[in-house]
Amino acid sequence: MKSERGVTLIELMVVIVIVGLLAAVATVGYERYRKRALASEAQANLALIAVSQEAYKAEIGSYANVNSPNPAALPPCGSRRGQWSTAIATWNQLGWRPENSNVAFQYDTWAGVGAGAPAWAAPPPAPGNFPCFPTTALQLARGWFAATATADLACGGVNTEYRAVHCTSTLVPLNEFE
Repeated sequence: MKSERGVTLIELMVVIVIVGLLAAVATVGYERYRKRALASEAQANLALIAVSQEAYKAEIGSYANVNSPNPAALPPCGSRRGQWSTAIATWNQLGWRPENSNVAFQYDTWAGVGAGAPAWAAPPPAPGNFPCFPTTALQLARGWFAATATADLACGGVNTEYRAVHCTSTLVPLNEFE
């Protein structure tokens, strides 16, 4: 007589554990990929804001002082995005808007002549700071601009922020996701 044998409960549990481990590894990899894709949006948009600021200065003679975060509130974390507002006159004056009106970051840029630069833009030279920001009276008299892109990419209440200053195209992430 031939005996038939099925799958035991232990074998089934081992298969479930293996599938669970594979799913966990795939989820972590997907989240890292998603955050890097979102970060590339911020980097590209900050570079375009810098180009718009330089073009504005070439035409008008000074950088555009937008000083209005857009969207007004940080976009929600996760896959949802914030809606870019076309009603903010200072952004329209600068002449830049993102390709897609649904953005993952909140953007802001401000400018001036002389003192008044944001405190983070002109710290003493140190890793991650901007030592090229104008500090002498002559440099400050020529004008400056700074721009930021801020979002909660990790959905943990700690914002990731990218910054750009008129003297560099290097973007420095702060509190970047791991």
